[in-house]
Amino acid sequence: MNAWWRRLIALLGDRERRVVLGGVGVVAGLLVWFLVWLPWREDLERRAELAGEKARVLAEMRRMAGEVTRLRKEGAVPLARPAGGESLLALADRSVRERGLGGALRRVEPESGGRVVLWLEKARFDEVMAWLADLTERHGVVVGNLALDREETPGLSRGRVVLARPGKSGDGVF
Repeated sequence: MNAWWRRLIALLGDRERRVVLGGVGVVAGLLVWFLVWLPWREDLERRAELAGEKARVLAEMRRMAGEVTRLRKEGAVPLARPAGGESLLALADRSVRERGLGGALRRVEPESGGRVVLWLEKARFDEVMAWLADLTERHGVVVGNLALDREETPGLSRGRVVLARPGKSGDGVF
């Protein structure tokens, strides 16, 4: 390649040689710009945006942690007691379906100590959180364990939820 290039350049006059070398320089510069500089800048901007979002989430979590601490010190509002004699298993199954998460419910199992375990797939994360808040506020149910992972589709999650009635588990967790 080197010998071929030298022969080509030698055949050209001074003016044409400068034009060809200038064109090669421009093409090389454009290649560096589009293949190196732009992807690097876009990655840098994406990372900065991600860092900003993480900082906002962290600030919100810290604010919420402060509120949780304050509520614990104040004794918080007592949880509502469940109405009627509905079992936790029936309440969990009924409420998840009423909330529109029935299609995401894969399995419901009773566990020792009066706990109930639910497995969800492709459940809207915000709906799961609203459902759990409703269970806690209206029915006095305690979320003992919550393990959710992201699905490939944004906003959807899958995982396991353990529910119990306060003071029913016998292991001191609830």
